[in-house]
Amino acid sequence: MISVAIAPLLIVLIYEALRKCYPDLTLVEYSQKILGKWLGMAISLLFISYFFITTATYLSEIGDFMISHIMPDTPIQVIMILFMSVVLMAARLGLDQASCSASKATTEGRTKIESPSVNRITNINS
Repeated sequence: MISVAIAPLLIVLIYEALRKCYPDLTLVEYSQKILGKWLGMAISLLFISYFFITTATYLSEIGDFMISHIMPDTPIQVIMILFMSVVLMAARLGLDQASCSASKATTEGRTKIESPSVNRITNINS
């Protein structure tokens, strides 16, 4: 049980040590430098394919949850495209820009929704 918790921590520490040893290289570049061209490329492809498979699995789970609990009439492809576009925007622009746009969207949406009701209340009272 303890080894399950310690193993990922050791992997992160190894990646951090390698990042400090090779600060200007990416994971693919320094794996090729350490392990050689062919073995480094094979390990890099395994690493990248793991992240693609994990991303597809998480996206599928989010889509299944959304169509089964929240929006049953919406096609799963639409939900997956929306979630993937948010993730791509956050990865491309940074989390600061994504949080700013989310803040603006919710603030503007709130003022647009609340404005008519506030106007109706003030018209009734006057």
